[in-house]
Amino acid sequence: MSAANAEKLSPVYSQKDPLFSLRTKLDTFYFLYCVLHLVITCLIDIVLVVPREYLTEFQLNLINFHISEYKDFLLQDPPKWLVLFGWVEVLFQLPLFLFGAISLYQRRSKVYPYLFVYGIEASLTTLVCMVVIALNGEAHGMTTEEIQKLEMLYSPILAISVFLSVDMLFNRIWYDSTTTEKKQI
Repeated sequence: MSAANAEKLSPVYSQKDPLFSLRTKLDTFYFLYCVLHLVITCLIDIVLVVPREYLTEFQLNLINFHISEYKDFLLQDPPKWLVLFGWVEVLFQLPLFLFGAISLYQRRSKVYPYLFVYGIEASLTTLVCMVVIALNGEAHGMTTEEIQKLEMLYSPILAISVFLSVDMLFNRIWYDSTTTEKKQI
């Protein structure tokens, strides 16, 4: 098979392919996801680890809206395990989103293993939150509809994280992006 045909069939994109092209639509999506999550982490998720008196009025209004709109008892009175998840977001995810956005924009494949780890971690922590909401929502005065509404807010993060992990594991981290050949392990 010629190199040109191999490149067409390869699930991995060469570093030469620009972001925001049809051939790199998943990397473009991951780039935008990282940028969006930089903002979300700094505005919302950080409230798990930063005392409320140090938050901006905008952050407080955002959190209060979220809690009242979605009846999110986890953010209203965060349990210790959720605060630990918050520290993981601030110490691991926040730097990774910055590194990920820059690396994806520059078309550097070295970010893929880190995105795989993020996908696994985010899938597990989101799943834990969703299970706790499903099991304890009624005890916190939520109706079935309110539980479903909150679960629907969390479910895209779970779906994207699982998809990202699978994509990284099976399509990206085992390929050399400079040659489109499978790496020998």
